[in-house]
Amino acid sequence: MDIFHTTEFEKALKIFKSNPGAIFKIILLDIIFLLVYGFVKGSPDLSGFLGKIYEYLKIFLTLTSQKAKDLTLEVARQVSIFSLIDENPLIAKYFYLLLLAFLLFGLVTYFLYSFMQGSSWYLNAKLTSETPSYKNYIKQFFKVNILWFLLYVIFIIVGFINSFRFTILERSGTPNPPGLDIFIIVLIIIIAYFGSISYALIGQRKQIIKQAFSIGVKHVKDIFPAFALTVLLFATLNYILIFLNNFSQGIMLLIGVITIFPLIVWARAYLFLIVGKITSNG
Repeated sequence: MDIFHTTEFEKALKIFKSNPGAIFKIILLDIIFLLVYGFVKGSPDLSGFLGKIYEYLKIFLTLTSQKAKDLTLEVARQVSIFSLIDENPLIAKYFYLLLLAFLLFGLVTYFLYSFMQGSSWYLNAKLTSETPSYKNYIKQFFKVNILWFLLYVIFIIVGFINSFRFTILERSGTPNPPGLDIFIIVLIIIIAYFGSISYALIGQRKQIIKQAFSIGVKHVKDIFPAFALTVLLFATLNYILIFLNNFSQGIMLLIGVITIFPLIVWARAYLFLIVGKITSNG
């Protein structure tokens, strides 16, 4: 059994090689999205949403850390973020400011991602299969992303709670249990796996989310190995770039641009072909 779908692997490479103009447009759109998102996101202590989030987060963690110093080990294990909010108006203020900053950042990211990345996925889909009109495709892409956006918000919130718990327990000298770390990893895998399948089903099936879960579970032996292979390729490339950064940041950036973005385009085509083959066989 060809678990890595070598035929589709090779077809995706041929599509990449035979459509240089379309590939260039997709890569350019992906780069523009990354630049615009980076501008909106900002950076810690500088600008953008991330600047504000880090500003509020540092104050919030400082306040909770100071509060944690007064807690015994037994109390620290039982304390929740909500009890601290009830007891301390200043902690509550920065907690709600954090929530507001996360919410606004999430909404902006949702619209930016759905529009720009939806356009990239649409152009990618045109290379491998029949697609609906651009307008209909983007509409469906926005709808499909509602679920993945909400799950991603949960991912962010759980990550924040995990950081908060780590801060409290660290002050009391006890290790942070790995439960939430495991949950975070599982959740991001679910989002990436089923989200990618849902994108490949836009314009091909009705009830896309339901079909994505159905196909993803029913054909997990057919899809997940290829998904894992794609993740492995990105991870390998990431480690190579980290290694190159030890010698020259400029070379690392150059190699990154000419390898990561083409790999993204190829990976989409690879996924479209695999899901298309599975759906065509019933």
